[in-house]
This record gives sequence, structure tokens and C-alpha cells, in this order.
Amino acid sequence: MTRRIWCALGLLLACEGTETGNPFQDSGESSYCEAVSTTELTLSQRGALGFAAEDVLSFARGPRSETLQWQSLRAGSYGPESGQGTLALTLTPVANKARLVDYEQRQGGGEEVGAECPDQLEIDVDLRLVSGGGALDETVRTVLAARSAEVASAYARVDPAKLQGTLTADSGLGADWRWEGLQVQLQATRYGFSGSLTPSFEKRSQDAVSNSAGSGPMATFGLAPCPAGTAVPLDVAAAPLLTLLTQHASADVNATTAAISFEPAGSACLLTSADLAHDGPGLMVLGTLTFVTADGVIDARWPVELRSNQDGTGPVNVVLDYRARLPEGTLEQRYGLRVETAGYDYGSAELKLTLATGGWSGAILAYGYKSPQCPTSTPDGQGSPGCPGAERSELARFDVR
Repeated sequence: MTRRIWCALGLLLACEGTETGNPFQDSGESSYCEAVSTTELTLSQRGALGFAAEDVLSFARGPRSETLQWQSLRAGSYGPESGQGTLALTLTPVANKARLVDYEQRQGGGEEVGAECPDQLEIDVDLRLVSGGGALDETVRTVLAARSAEVASAYARVDPAKLQGTLTADSGLGADWRWEGLQVQLQATRYGFSGSLTPSFEKRSQDAVSNSAGSGPMATFGLAPCPAGTAVPLDVAAAPLLTLLTQHASADVNATTAAISFEPAGSACLLTSADLAHDGPGLMVLGTLTFVTADGVIDARWPVELRSNQDGTGPVNVVLDYRARLPEGTLEQRYGLRVETAGYDYGSAELKLTLATGGWSGAILAYGYKSPQCPTSTPDGQGSPGCPGAERSELARFDVR
């Protein structure tokens, strides 16, 4: 059987899973990853990715107990559990073998394209799920997939008719709709498991599916998901990074000094070389950096992204986190920089800050932009002519050391 992973180019990690356990799902997009070769390995044998199945199973096998948080559905209802509970998880290899799967990118028509798909190590496992209140008491066959030795993922679809626990769900959309599946998505690291339980519903007409609907997760377990990478406990994974920030709570900035502090927003995010949007392995922590200079020119609270190596002991790079919406308004209102912007249409700022054991280095840059005066149409009235982009000028530079 041909194995395919469907998704938009560059968004492989956002795709869903298949019933076979592959952590992706046919979604009708115009490109997909197709398995072109498979190499069988023993659980202890290292393949081309540089790690063995036993390296992954050492933390993923379990048993683990995670906090289970039942949530409200966008539509519909479920029972009997609610609120906060527990979920016990165990992954058991089906046999003493794994497989290294080589994937290649394809267009919808089947031709090969230039982008690469990450290869992954796959292990057939039985996934055991038992919730504290008895709603789940399930064992399902699936695939544990890993692209690095630090993170593994699994996807399973449970048929509601085969549930051994007491879980029930209703779409709330009428008698023509039925609960057709419970999707389990799981990520495992050496710090624990995290994931979600999501019901899906379908409408049947004359014994054929005429529509389908999702209501969002009914429950999540473990740590909250990261915008990139895999969530890991902040107090364990990022402890060296946070200690370094505490040790360097001040810096020289041009002719003055600054007081610096950081408030994390939640868990840390473990990045591996398989995270396509990033340069390579590392640790990311989101939060708010407070930066106040003694002369009052900078009085800022920036949403930032801190990057370090995977154990949090390396240099920390600081950049603005544009996933967190910045305030509207002037350069001072948005970035906390009291810089003169007269004569400019708008301003922006850029952080180029690094923290190492020796202290802070880098710069904060303020820019002003002049929007071009572009004609709305050509002299002959045949549409809009081309127009250059805004002209940028550096208004101020604050060297941090």
C-alpha cells in the first residue's frame, strides 16, 4: 500500500493523522509526501537518522500519568467526565522491529517536486489510554513516529462503537448526525506526554456521508501546545536559561543603564532539526521582556521569543515575537521607545540582543518610514502604475553591552 502524507508545502507539521497511525492525513491539498522506500531495523539498530527505536522508547514507552483537562466543545456535548482529571498512557511495541521511511514530495498529479520531506523512524505500537473517571479504557494499534531522538508523535482514531470506556458524545446538530470517531494526537518527550482528544461527526443521507463537522478538542492532556516544536516543562528544560536572565538583570545602553527582567508566558518549546520553520535544534521560550533605561528613553515591555540550545545553557538570542499582537500607535506606544519621528509616516523597532555568561550584547534599532506618493492611475487612465515601497531610515541605535 502506498503511504502518503498530504499537506501544503512547508506546513508538514500542521497536518493531521491517518487511521493507520501516520501523523498526517489526506486533506485534499495539492502536494503531499509519499513513502518511496522503507528500511527495516531492529529496535536497537541505529539507522540513517542517527538514533535507534530504543532511544525513543526509553522515554515514550511509559507508563505515564498526565493531567487531563476536559473542555467545552464549540458545538455538541459529551460525558460522563468533566473538569480536570488524569490520563494514564502506555505505549508497547508490537514487535522487536522498526522501519526507517524515506519520504519524497509530490504534487497532486504524482510528479516529484523540489522540496524535501523529512524521513522518519516508525514503530508499530499498542497505545493504552485510561482516564481516571472511566470515560476511556482503550487499547488501539497505531504508529509511533520520530524524526529526532528527542520527540516522537502518534495519531490514532478510535471507533466509538468499539470504546471500552463510558465516553459518549453528541454533535448537537440533529438526528442525522452521528459521532464517527475519536481522534487521539500525542507527542512524547523525555519530560512527558502531551496531546488532545477530538471527536468528529458526520451527517449521513441514504447511507452515504453528505457532510462532516468537528467541534474542537474535548480534552487536552499534558502541557499546552507550542506554536512551534514540542511543549516541555519550563522549570526543568529552561531552568539554566531563566537563571542566566536573573543573573544579568541590568546592562549598559549607550550612555545610560537598563533594568531587564523576563516573565515567561508558559511552557518551553523543544525544537528539533525536523521543525521546518527553524534553523535547527534548540529551546524556545515565549514571554515578556521588560527593558527600562535610567534616562527614560526606553520604557518597554516587549513580547519576545528567547532561543537557546536544547538544554538552555547556550547563548540566548532575543527577538520580538510577532505572534503576540503589538499595540497600535506611535513608536513609543508600540515599542516603548521615546524617539523623535516627526516627518515620518510610521516607525518600527528591531531587537538584536544576545545574552551569554559574560552578559548582554547587541542593539535595539528604531526606524522611521516615509510612504511614497504614488499616482492612482496612469495618464491614459488604464489602471494603477507601479509604486516603490516605503523608504526606511534609521532614527536611533541603542547599543547594549
